[in-house]
Amino acid sequence: MGSYGYNKASFNDIAVAADISKASVFQYFGNKKKLYAHLLAYSEKVITESFQQGAFSEKSDLFDRVLTSSIMEAESLKKHPTFHSL
Repeated sequence: MGSYGYNKASFNDIAVAADISKASVFQYFGNKKKLYAHLLAYSEKVITESFQQGAFSEKSDLFDRVLTSSIMEAESLKKHPTFHSL
């Protein structure tokens, strides 16, 4: 979906990119909307978990918290580069 956008991506495109059969994608998700919802929920979970690992409570200064948050976001994007395309 990242290369073509939601509307242009087909189940076949998604299956080829994931290196699995189209039938497997369809059987597990049923439709593109459910697949997209799953990807968003998974992305949210991963990003939320990475932010919860940060030591926000140890830093009381607002600027330290903003810096920590920015660093964590950059690290998360490096670890999961495809999330920004969802």
